Amino acid sequence: MKRDYYEAAFRAEFPLVNAEVIHLRPWVFEIHIECADHTKKFWGRRWKEVHFRWRMPYGMWTAADGREILFNRDYQPIWQRRPGCTAKQIEPQWIDYVKERWFFDDGNPPWFDDSTRRMLDDVLARFHRGDSIEPYLDKHDERRRTTQRVHWERRREAARVAVLQ
Repeated sequence: MKRDYYEAAFRAEFPLVNAEVIHLRPWVFEIHIECADHTKKFWGRRWKEVHFRWRMPYGMWTAADGREILFNRDYQPIWQRRPGCTAKQIEPQWIDYVKERWFFDDGNPPWFDDSTRRMLDDVLARFHRGDSIEPYLDKHDERRRTTQRVHWERRREAARVAVLQ
């Protein structure tokens, strides 16, 4: 019964994906996905994580022709818009991009972090309206720079203390 429910839910959520859902235990299942190159991916995931990994944007590519393409956590394009046009869903394909930026990282994924989830909902709404989503990308860039700076300051301090001992 549950396997049929998840299978139907997966088909409704991801109609373009050729996959088989195998129920492992409550809330956890394995998905066998046949990719475009006929390889298979095997995931053991919770439903919420699959939804956010595939449906929600992880980052944005900017193409040479000016298109903005949102991609998911598996780096597959999910939405695109051209300057002055509305957003459209995009089939999985290779994208030649000139710029790549992200909305979140492994420290705050939407399947665990409610604030990231709300932020991504807002990003999608703005993207579909044609509004700028740069402030969200800038916020992640700043968070990343701060995290890296703190990391290297701690390493330098640890090295300094080790030399003094």
